Amino acid sequence: MPNAHGQITEEDFKALEGKFRIMKESMSDGDLEIVADFTREPVAIKVAKFLQEDNEEDVFTVYDDEGKSIPVS
Repeated sequence: MPNAHGQITEEDFKALEGKFRIMKESMSDGDLEIVADFTREPVAIKVAKFLQEDNEEDVFTVYDDEGKSIPVS
């Protein structure tokens, strides 16, 4: 979650151990937020794809527990 000042840190891009995190970047204002953590990579990717199709204005990215991004498309 964002720190006390509302800033996203490098650690926020790392999912909990063994999980996969979806992050959303708002194209209208550049805000970043954590959407959800998932236990299974395929589920996280499917949800991110659905969110991307449903909301073309924002960008959704999946990250693993090391902070590496996983291609959604």
